[in-house]
Amino acid sequence: MKIEEKLINKLHEWEKTSDNLIYLVNLEIEIVKIKTLKKGKVKEVRNVYLFGELWENNPGEPNKEYFTNKLEAMCDVKDKETMEIKKVILIKEIACSSYKR
Repeated sequence: MKIEEKLINKLHEWEKTSDNLIYLVNLEIEIVKIKTLKKGKVKEVRNVYLFGELWENNPGEPNKEYFTNKLEAMCDVKDKETMEIKKVILIKEIACSSYKR
């Protein structure tokens, strides 16, 4: 048995303790504002592209709230606008999940 095969077998025996991966990503965000005019409702859409942001795969509740507040501040979202993340493009994995021996 080669050393490489031993290492691969050993990695399969270990268990993942968490799936909390952190990536460097590019984000495509869509911001929608609905206006009511005399003719009816009008939908205004603007797209924002953010490059080189940190993205957490399975964030906890405080981290998720912080991340959405940070994105709203970066994209200049007003009170009557809604923000939706349309596309997440993964660039690089920064931190991997830890393994239990």
